[in-house]
Amino acid sequence: MPEAPQGLAANRVGPNRVDLNWTTTTDNVGVTGYEIYRNGVLVATTDTTTTYSDLSVDEGSAYAYTVRARDAAGNRSPESEPAVVSAQVPVTWSFLDRAGTPVNLERIQSMTLRKCQGERLVFTAQQLREPQDLASSQVVFGHGTVSEEDLHYTVEEVIVDGKNVLAPGQTTFTPRREREWQIVLELHRVRFRVADRLVGSPLAGVRMAIESPDGHLTALTTGLRGQATIELPPGEYRVIIDGPLLASTRTIVVDGPLSVEFALFTVLDVALLLGLPAAAALLIAALLVGRFLTVRQSPARPWRQR
Repeated sequence: MPEAPQGLAANRVGPNRVDLNWTTTTDNVGVTGYEIYRNGVLVATTDTTTTYSDLSVDEGSAYAYTVRARDAAGNRSPESEPAVVSAQVPVTWSFLDRAGTPVNLERIQSMTLRKCQGERLVFTAQQLREPQDLASSQVVFGHGTVSEEDLHYTVEEVIVDGKNVLAPGQTTFTPRREREWQIVLELHRVRFRVADRLVGSPLAGVRMAIESPDGHLTALTTGLRGQATIELPPGEYRVIIDGPLLASTRTIVVDGPLSVEFALFTVLDVALLLGLPAAAALLIAALLVGRFLTVRQSPARPWRQR
């Protein structure tokens, strides 16, 4: 009787192909061919060639292969050690705040998944921007049987500003059935609006820093409408505004969606307060016709990182 083939290896090559290779038996005298088994079922026979390509596989299925040698008399060797090919599917993630609003992926620093067997997978911010292949099933060997079992994953943490913001009550995901995951985060959208104190017109390009309780600083800049938004975990924050003339600081408490308004003094306000009606009128006219008013901003103070 021939000895069992050695060193069987299986490699998935594309979605519908698995390549097998193995080495001849130690006592290969009289071996005339090999039998290839997939999940315990004979799928092919070969001559003395020690390679085989299985072209009848599915992308989303896992397989276990074994090989037997046979001789001219019809004797068969014991099965080789199995070679397993796992099923992998591409998975994408999106993140929502507590109000169901999509969270900018730039806010996510990392995410950790726990596989059902206990293995932990950590994805970086860059990886979360692209689909990632996850094993969706595994082969299970029973008493003379081979079966396939779905794998599932649990989201353990999502890090924003160095803090785990994963909302409680997350469900377990099964990649084979759910390839697009939506994950709710313990974040609330905070909208800032910065305007001229006297005229009330929005101020674009105003820089601000959001200081979290642990001292972490996040920089923001207002857009053309004088607004800036950010998603923040619940807590108390210090907001520092680098205004056109004077800096402004305020403490805010985030426990839900929040709108915060700042009214800042500008050169126009100074002109009005000093009683320069002509200059003020010219400046107001410039604003009304849509021209940009250039103001001298105070030098940027370096934000001290803690």
